[in-house]
Amino acid sequence: MPDFLDARKLPSDLELRASAQQPQQRRVTDSLKVTERLNPFELEKRKLFVPPPETGAIIERHRVEIPQIAQQDPYFFDFFTKELARNFHTLKAQIQHEHRQGNVYDDGLTERITGIAAVQTTNAVFAKEVELMTDELTGMPNRVYQERVLEFWLQKAMEGGFPLTYMEADMDGFKLVNTLVGHAGGDELIKASTKIGKSPLRELEVVGRKQGDELFFILPGVGLTQAAATGQVIADRSKAYLINEVPGEKLAPDDQISLSGDRKSVV
Repeated sequence: MPDFLDARKLPSDLELRASAQQPQQRRVTDSLKVTERLNPFELEKRKLFVPPPETGAIIERHRVEIPQIAQQDPYFFDFFTKELARNFHTLKAQIQHEHRQGNVYDDGLTERITGIAAVQTTNAVFAKEVELMTDELTGMPNRVYQERVLEFWLQKAMEGGFPLTYMEADMDGFKLVNTLVGHAGGDELIKASTKIGKSPLRELEVVGRKQGDELFFILPGVGLTQAAATGQVIADRSKAYLINEVPGEKLAPDDQISLSGDRKSVV
């Protein structure tokens, strides 16, 4: 008799259940191994652009288009999704009240009107927030951004257990630059320095203008050693740019123009 027809050689129910569980157990084990290899910051990054379930349902149901900057910056994503949820619930209560006053009890209509109004209100508030936190000269983050977003990342770093480094830098000899090339030339150098400062940064790392020629850097997930290396790259690139941009014949032998700064580990 062939083995597959011999009942004595067929696997028992217990063996079948155990066999069915093995692939699932392997998947769970593999997933745990992957999680163990991720550092705390990598784990945090997985959650940064995931809205709370209720807000996610609003976004999906009303096909809300999240602004580009909110898709790239965790602070703005957090602000947009929280503002959307708050506006949706506030406006829904108001619209429901108005409809009942007019003897309108169409829940679908209320939902659609609420969605449209909430998105419009949220986009308007969000645009003002972005404008408030953007430097007019460079188009980069400004001091307001620095204060709010540093606090945002500080809380995330303390909760997630990952490093956070903050750096500031300014242009040594900037007054000399203004003298040599004029204020308009000085503004161009400031704009150029922010672009140079951004060039070696990775995803989620930010450079902005605090005031005058002072720049700031917020580096989540970065310790002091790595931050020092990043700072050196920025300083070297800035020096090369400044040497080429400011006519050498206008500089006295002791004149120095360079980008220098300080850094500190916040967490």
